[in-house]
Amino acid sequence: MSANLFNEDSYDRNQGQGLDLPSLDAAFVDERSTFEAVAMFVDMAGSTEMKLFADTAAWVTRLGHLYKLIFDTAFSNEPMQMPHIKMIGDGALLTWNTAHTTVAVNAAIVIQDKLRLANMAPPGHQAGDVSYQVSIGMASGPVKRFRLPDGGVDHVGPAVDLAARLCSAAAPQAIVMHNSTADDVVWRRVHSPEGLVDNRTPGQYRGDAQQIFVKGRPEAQEFYELFWSRSAFGVTATAASVSTLTARSAAEGTGDSTRQHTKVTRILGHKKPEELYGSIVKWNPTSGHGFVKVAASGECFHFTPESLCYPEDAEHLSTDKSLAFVAKPAPEEGKSREAMAALIVDREAEGKVHWIAPNRSHGFIWVEHPSGITKSVYLWMTDSLSWIQVGDEVGFDVELTPRGLRAGNVARLDDGDNNAA
Repeated sequence: MSANLFNEDSYDRNQGQGLDLPSLDAAFVDERSTFEAVAMFVDMAGSTEMKLFADTAAWVTRLGHLYKLIFDTAFSNEPMQMPHIKMIGDGALLTWNTAHTTVAVNAAIVIQDKLRLANMAPPGHQAGDVSYQVSIGMASGPVKRFRLPDGGVDHVGPAVDLAARLCSAAAPQAIVMHNSTADDVVWRRVHSPEGLVDNRTPGQYRGDAQQIFVKGRPEAQEFYELFWSRSAFGVTATAASVSTLTARSAAEGTGDSTRQHTKVTRILGHKKPEELYGSIVKWNPTSGHGFVKVAASGECFHFTPESLCYPEDAEHLSTDKSLAFVAKPAPEEGKSREAMAALIVDREAEGKVHWIAPNRSHGFIWVEHPSGITKSVYLWMTDSLSWIQVGDEVGFDVELTPRGLRAGNVARLDDGDNNAA
């Protein structure tokens, strides 16, 4: 196989077709497969819920827009600075030579900024061209690349895994990067449209060092958020982060009371907590124990009154009821997994509006369990809910439809005159 005409360590518009790479079975013993890479995962936020509640044409259109945006951004670079692109479901893995780390960072900014503009409603219009957002995670290091049986190229290695974990932790619109990537960036060459308008200095694009625990890594990983916008987006509520100083203090058992109360949460490898619903198949009010069964998998989850977001609602539990809940690991090997932050279907609940789609077609309400775990409830934005804003405290009925859980009869808690079904 002939060598790439541009650079044997990089990619061109042929996406590595000319690279002399080993096959998968030889990749881990052949030095030619080692590639110093910066890996970038781009993932569509809320894609699972979107497929449940949006018609097929709508989510396929959004996915097509994302694919075109990624390819257009990557192919706008010089041939020797291009990444390899692998589309993965509702997102993509882009892999550059680490010599082009700054190019990769600017590409992440372009993707987020172009998507921001596409989501904005032009003057005289109620919605933008699209209605979705993405999260981006980046990490760097040696990876193994190899030739697939179908002739394509793929990459495996800790940097790829870490970029995926950070992408899973990142909030919608966020760009988060491992310190392995941040250290290779030439920050004076990083820029964003909003940063240029604000006369931002190179140092103002990188946030403070933070740490997070991720699946497969025993130690907390240092990362930075890239401030490409006027807003910071951070990580999701289910992926709590702490500053480097706080994490170090906690590890050493030192620090003030604020540090000692900081929680560091392990990411379980999901884009978000596993949220399920099922029918109660057993409930013993005397012992206060029960089981809820998820029809799709047949798995039964253990619960108690303390599993409920509202423990006082235990008096309404029975085997003709359904629960919506967040799945937790089993307390010990051989035991059932636990249902936590549970809501009883057809009961009332209260929560805070956490997110609304840019075109205001839908959103999510978060209900917080006393433990701090949140249960999200889909919010269908009918015309009668035009008053709703992010941050509003609302009351609603927990409804289970053929398409999943959603909020009905929504009313602002501080204004009973505003409600909707």
